[in-house]
Amino acid sequence: ADVDYARTALAVIAQVRRGFAAAQVTIRGADLVRTTAELAAWAALALAARAGGPTGLRAAGELFRPEPALRELAAACGLVLEPSFA
Repeated sequence: ADVDYARTALAVIAQVRRGFAAAQVTIRGADLVRTTAELAAWAALALAARAGGPTGLRAAGELFRPEPALRELAAACGLVLEPSFA
């Protein structure tokens, strides 16, 4: 039950390619249920703190700058980022 979820590990690997260039980021963490809740809470707080901007159904990339958002999420959720880029 809850104890089992607390012992789980997660990894997400994202790869992109453009022509001959490629980049990859691996995100590692623990406790998938807790991490999901922390991600949702972070997004809700970040959206509430916005002064303005696009409204309606939007992709996360339209609302948050990817690199800073990913680094903030990693810090807030105890995730480890392993990028193939600087």
